[in-house]
Amino acid sequence: LHDVDRQIRYLEFDMFPAHSAPLHIGPQAVAPKSGVALRLASTSQELMSLMAEHDIRSQFSAVGENGLCVVDATRNPTNAYKIRGALAGVAHAKVSGKGAVVTASAGNHGAGVACAAKALGLAARVYVPVTAPKAKVDKIEGFGATVVKVGNSFDEALRHAMLDERRQERQGTFVHPFNDIMVAAGQGTIGLEMLAHVEKLRKEHSFEHVRIF
Repeated sequence: LHDVDRQIRYLEFDMFPAHSAPLHIGPQAVAPKSGVALRLASTSQELMSLMAEHDIRSQFSAVGENGLCVVDATRNPTNAYKIRGALAGVAHAKVSGKGAVVTASAGNHGAGVACAAKALGLAARVYVPVTAPKAKVDKIEGFGATVVKVGNSFDEALRHAMLDERRQERQGTFVHPFNDIMVAAGQGTIGLEMLAHVEKLRKEHSFEHVRIF
């Protein structure tokens, strides 16, 4: 990561119930107050170029008369938003010089890791519980990843995946489905796209609030 203590341009909105944001509030040159928040915000900003490079972006509907705007974050090869965090985690693994990634998933994260690994030229192994839907497993395998079915729950699959990663003697990287700052920051790029879209709508419409779902 780059120097996360530097000042960054950070979009700050007061979010109302149902994810509505006042259109009169624009971007401010302030930094998050905590170290973790600063690191996440900074990393999400840096990951925007990676998302654009792989054409991972949200689609926004036209704004209705009541200010309602619907966002679709599933327009990608996996049909799920989790490819963002997976792509960030896999890209970080590649930069670290690793040739393989391992993860655990009940479906969508595994497909994201498999898709990202294929795009970036890494091998992928995905542990899933034996109860994982066949359609999800087929999708993961369709991206060329090895699927290991083990345990009756996600927690069991996760435990086995973490053991697998340790046995690889650092030849591979474990991409955690959620407890990883790169993965979290990757998912956070959705929020940045939404805030940027709110700013765009602020300039184009006279709504007092816009609601994005």
